[in-house]
Amino acid sequence: MVTDLMNIDARLVTRADIIYIRNAYKTLLDKDVVTIAKLTPALSRKHRGDFYGLLDNMGIPPIIWSTVLELNGLKSTNDFDGSALTIKTISAIEAEALLPR
Repeated sequence: MVTDLMNIDARLVTRADIIYIRNAYKTLLDKDVVTIAKLTPALSRKHRGDFYGLLDNMGIPPIIWSTVLELNGLKSTNDFDGSALTIKTISAIEAEALLPR
């Protein structure tokens, strides 16, 4: 019985976190902090199927990778097909300002 209650609490916290993240994501878009980063064809092809690897190579901090993934219409890092010559990104400073303290 205790385990069941703990699982319910965990699901509630997770849902609250998701709602918070969604609201923060919408706030980012409303603030117009999205920028376009240019990619070389070779860099794009090199990271086919590894969007997070591309972001790492570009020096984008891991704290915003999931947001950048979603900004680019991807569901998974594996969805990156290596054909894009631009990606949408955001400022890490703006993203960190929206995180819960």
